[in-house]
Amino acid sequence: MNQVAVELTGKWMEQKLIPWMNEGKAFDVADEMINITMDAICKTAFEYEISEEEKHDFLRRNEIVVKEFHSKSISNPFRKYFGTLLPERRRALQAAKDNLAFAKHIIRSYRAKQNPLKGTIIDLVTSNTCYESEDEMAADLIIYLLAGYDVRKL
Repeated sequence: MNQVAVELTGKWMEQKLIPWMNEGKAFDVADEMINITMDAICKTAFEYEISEEEKHDFLRRNEIVVKEFHSKSISNPFRKYFGTLLPERRRALQAAKDNLAFAKHIIRSYRAKQNPLKGTIIDLVTSNTCYESEDEMAADLIIYLLAGYDVRKL
């Protein structure tokens, strides 16, 4: 993981930081570190090369999910019962489903590999017979992704 992080940071410096410095352009350090962290997690833990679009979509959907289920639903317990009437709630439910589908895509990508590495997180998850479904595996992959980049809020 350390080697990958150093590699990705060097690539980021060369491709983004130096050009931005030369142009005098400002940037959000937290956003850039989240991008590097997600790249590193996907590459080392999941053997998956995540695209910029996938990162952007996953993070955007996660914001929608967090806002609904960790803010609005907690303060108003009736949202759970009448949520299908609320467009925001429907968007959050769809965002959660889309992130689950993305995690399943990562699992399928791993399973399609000819010679996957043994001992990675995704190897341990996919070979664990305690999971009753691919949905459960995908949910854990989402937790690993979120835990990996979301510690910046501490």
